[in-house]
Amino acid sequence: MAIAPIDTASDDPQQVRVRDKFPAFFQSTEAYRDYIKILQKQPSLHRKLVEGQSVAPELVIGLNFKADEQGWAHLMQLLRDGSADFISYRPDQLPRGVRWITRTLDQNALGLFLPATSEADGYAAEKK
Repeated sequence: MAIAPIDTASDDPQQVRVRDKFPAFFQSTEAYRDYIKILQKQPSLHRKLVEGQSVAPELVIGLNFKADEQGWAHLMQLLRDGSADFISYRPDQLPRGVRWITRTLDQNALGLFLPATSEADGYAAEKK
């Protein structure tokens, strides 16, 4: 698992949107709902991946990244072994996207960023 995602999204709740509306089948606890509320007020906290901290069933975050002078946005996740994973993409081509995190007893995953034309709820929700 990554130590921390590093990117160019500001920690403003308008630029880092923590998803809090889920399908009816989605099972969550009061602690999870409290965690979501905290992240909505302090989005930077999602970047601190604490060993043993549960994120269940999942955390879905919409992000806006600043592009460099050539129009590319860059993201990286540092790994415990000292290596890293790196993504570059053009926000003018794919303006939306999500970061996905799950941490349970049997899952430990980070979708660093999935560039797209809409966030997790799809195109119709994005239009609204």
